[in-house]
Parts: sequence; C-alpha cells; structure tokens
Amino acid sequence: MYEALNPPLKGYFSIRVNKQYRLVFRWTAGKADDLYLSPHKYTQHK
Repeated sequence: MYEALNPPLKGYFSIRVNKQYRLVFRWTAGKADDLYLSPHKYTQHK
C-alpha cells in the first residue's frame, strides 16, 4: 500500500521498502513516474 506525502512533496506518494528506505513517486497518466529511492528516518507520531 502506498501513502500520500505532505508538502513539500505534495502530489507524491511513497511505499516503505524497509525501516530505512522508501520508494517515492508520483502518478502520471495512470503510471508511476519520477521514482527515486529515499533514505528516510521514520518517526513515531504521538
């Protein structure tokens, strides 16, 4: 499952690959476009 991202990445979505990385992309004409693998530190929401 993918999740929508907040500004400044509004319009992009991400899929968590593992605890360290996520695949970031946007939908263009029904296809995933502008993909990149991003190292990301996830934080717990309180």
